[in-house]
Amino acid sequence: LIYVLWCHLAIDFGLLSTTLDMKVLQNAVSMRLGIALLALGPIAVASMNYARNALLRTLEHVANHDALTHVLTRNAFMQRGERLIDQKGELV
Repeated sequence: LIYVLWCHLAIDFGLLSTTLDMKVLQNAVSMRLGIALLALGPIAVASMNYARNALLRTLEHVANHDALTHVLTRNAFMQRGERLIDQKGELV
């Protein structure tokens, strides 16, 4: 967003040269719209990644927990137990 703001100001003050005649309204609007769309790409990707990660967390919870009691399923409980045993390096 800072880059887009910088580009708008640089074009307004003549610091950034363009081949377009910025006195023509259509050229100015087109340039500003193009620069503004540069900012929307990363924002859209970030929001999609956030939504994807939230859905993956929900899916993992549903797969590993009982729907009624919200305790670990047998498979998830056994996997966590094996992981803890492997971390300790000894059998219980």
